[in-house]
Amino acid sequence: MTHILGERTISLEMEKGEKQSAEGLEILRLRLEDSKDAASPGRFAAQSVEDLVANERPVSIEVNGKLAAVVMALPGGEEELAAGFVLGEGLIRSREELLLLRACEPEPPLDGKGDPSRWPVKVKVVIPVSRQPDKAEPALVRYACGAAATAQSAPLQEPLPLGLKVRAETLREMLAHFTAAQETFRATGCTHAAGLFEADGRLVILREEIGRHNAVDRVLGHALLNEMGLSDKTLIASGRASADLAYKALSARVPILASLSAPTALAVDWARKGGLTLIGFLRPRRFNIYAWPERILN
Repeated sequence: MTHILGERTISLEMEKGEKQSAEGLEILRLRLEDSKDAASPGRFAAQSVEDLVANERPVSIEVNGKLAAVVMALPGGEEELAAGFVLGEGLIRSREELLLLRACEPEPPLDGKGDPSRWPVKVKVVIPVSRQPDKAEPALVRYACGAAATAQSAPLQEPLPLGLKVRAETLREMLAHFTAAQETFRATGCTHAAGLFEADGRLVILREEIGRHNAVDRVLGHALLNEMGLSDKTLIASGRASADLAYKALSARVPILASLSAPTALAVDWARKGGLTLIGFLRPRRFNIYAWPERILN
């Protein structure tokens, strides 16, 4: 049997008209058929079907003229992504310290062909010289889903204040909103997500991305560019709560970080030292609190 596999490009609409591209591909799907013979495992039946896969492009982030990060990200909203990156890495603390933020036009290949949504994009960021890392060259971060953490210790800052309190039942409501808002994941099964929530459970902003770090950077960037306070927000992220995600939450001064998966030991250590409430294995009927349970009301 011959299967002809083709492709087409679609767009998934985002908030404010932004687009995340996904490709509709003709693929070959194999499914194990039930066997009438208990002694036989059955056979795989082949079928040509259309499947949606998320698109991605390289995004280079330059800080004060030096390359700071190269990330693989969904197309669109690169300035928001870069703004959240510098906030989450502790390079700035406020919107006022973001002196310049500009995404350049996508860079086409030499032949000028191909899907423009895949062309690399460079984002230029300028911050005060006093906020630059002490070392001559910034640590280069490269990630899509996995990340190379550049920090060797938790942010050097005062522990987060204990002001925010959230009911355990409200976390369950947040999880329901978090799951329902992930349109790209439902279409492709390929993306992570991060969301910011008010103390009463209302979803403020959700972003989906190829990598969980990108998703967190996007929601932090949205908050920064809209001068949104984070001291009364809860951050929920898919995937594991690694130390670099705890670092981003601490740098952005978000008091509660909840993950659908497990935290790492270093993330727990940094959360306990920095005053961050760290929640893992967030589910509708259960979750674990690894640090600062005082913020969760039962």
